[in-house]
Amino acid sequence: MKLKTSILFFLCYCCGLLLLLSTSCKKDKAASSCGPVTIIYATTASDSCVEKGTIVIHSPIGPGYRYSIGSQPFRSSPSFQSLLPGAYNLIVKTSEGCVDSIRVSIMQASQGPLFTVAKDVFVSYCFPCHTGSNPPAGHDWGRNCDILNKWDRIKARAVEGNPASMPPAGLIPQAERDKIMNWINAGHRITD
Repeated sequence: MKLKTSILFFLCYCCGLLLLLSTSCKKDKAASSCGPVTIIYATTASDSCVEKGTIVIHSPIGPGYRYSIGSQPFRSSPSFQSLLPGAYNLIVKTSEGCVDSIRVSIMQASQGPLFTVAKDVFVSYCFPCHTGSNPPAGHDWGRNCDILNKWDRIKARAVEGNPASMPPAGLIPQAERDKIMNWINAGHRITD
């Protein structure tokens, strides 16, 4: 038995939360009757390089409820962490055996101002060599994931000149190195 689906979206810009209410329910073969199930959840964004997205179910929760995303086994925890941006099938199974599912999106995290300024430095000073299909040492500073995963190498070579400076002709101006260090000191994340 499948009840008519009614979905209401509510986006709270001040909190950065996406709440979704769903009133569809499908009766599991073992369940005797199913009423509407309302799922209320919140998500956090993730960047495409580091799995930081979350889905937290706020309702329904309690003994007997089970939760899953995709084809993962059901579990008692209403929280899912370490998710990349993308769409996920969120499934709730009630204590009566009713099953409800809804599509949930983890959004791509926005680039923060410090990362954006640091990336502009890379564009100005590093792109002539470190972009394209075969950049030196495989470091393409045009790809956010390369920047995020190699921040310590960037610091050593472009800021400290250790073991040799990048670019090879000499370190970039101090004001530009400070922009890189501001981003690194803030946590070297895409959202900084």
